[in-house]
Amino acid sequence: MRRIVIISVLAALLSAGCKEEKPAAKAHPSNALANVGGVFITQKDFDNAVIDETLNRKYLETSFGKNALINALVREQLIQQASLKSGSAQSEEFIKTITDIQNDFSKRLEETKKEVATKIWIDSLRNKGEISVTEDEIKDYHKKYSYEMTIRQMLLTDPDTANLVLRELKATNNSNREKRFIELAKRYSIDLDDVSTDGKQFTFMPGEFLPEIENASANSSSGLVQGFFKTSRGFHIIYKAGEKKITLKDARDRIKNILEKKKFDDYLESLAVKYKVEVYKTYESK
Repeated sequence: MRRIVIISVLAALLSAGCKEEKPAAKAHPSNALANVGGVFITQKDFDNAVIDETLNRKYLETSFGKNALINALVREQLIQQASLKSGSAQSEEFIKTITDIQNDFSKRLEETKKEVATKIWIDSLRNKGEISVTEDEIKDYHKKYSYEMTIRQMLLTDPDTANLVLRELKATNNSNREKRFIELAKRYSIDLDDVSTDGKQFTFMPGEFLPEIENASANSSSGLVQGFFKTSRGFHIIYKAGEKKITLKDARDRIKNILEKKKFDDYLESLAVKYKVEVYKTYESK
């Protein structure tokens, strides 16, 4: 049955302001279904509640369902009026809760504004041809890179640990090396949200990952450990699990994303010059 939405109660309390008000007397509307302390529940309220209800549509077509929904609307109105009369809208808890909601909404709204503006801007760059990708560019890229690689990876924060792990992996026999790699990755690897760094397999085409890792993977045979490599993210050790061909049909969207990102990165580089970007602090690995 339709659940009572607490936020609607909060909204009613907020609209009440800082004083308790009795519902104003109203003329009996022709489509009224119920009256709760002078507040009428109308057919429009009922119809809106049906629209909101997605789970019990068939039940609401029956007389039992319709009566149950009216009772639920009456209960909701009773709760709202009782809440208003209680003075809870003047409590410190209410004021703090509403203030927090308003602040959170304001932050979310500002983030949403940025996201929408960014999307419109990027779309305009595509329309102007600044970052758009042609079919010929996609085909040319596929001629050079018609394969994808699958690796396992671990990411470490310092060269000493990376060297220790690498020595242990190279000392492990081939039949157990992949299993040992997974174990060590779970123990030592740091976690990044945007890529698997805990020893799990992940697959990429050239251009979809870090150039240093792509080059090492491309020049490695399956079943071998490579590393360690220092990148802007840390110290990497990889295990190449496999490599296979990929058709133009399967690769088209991925290649388009690769090329568009490359053009977008180049465009940002030009903006960095235009806006005279200066970074005052960099952190060196220990």
